[in-house]
Amino acid sequence: MLILAIIYGILIMALYKSNQKKKIYYNNYQQCLRALADSDPKLAEYLKCQKNKRY
Repeated sequence: MLILAIIYGILIMALYKSNQKKKIYYNNYQQCLRALADSDPKLAEYLKCQKNKRY
């Protein structure tokens, strides 16, 4: 029983770390798109439409 608790704990920690990395990668992706949108008007328009659809 103790071994299962340890394994569950390790899996939960691994899942938490992967979720944190996913958030960081997604944030980096969004920042890159915003930076590229400054030089590409079509991309800026697309991002604006996507933002409006999200809410």
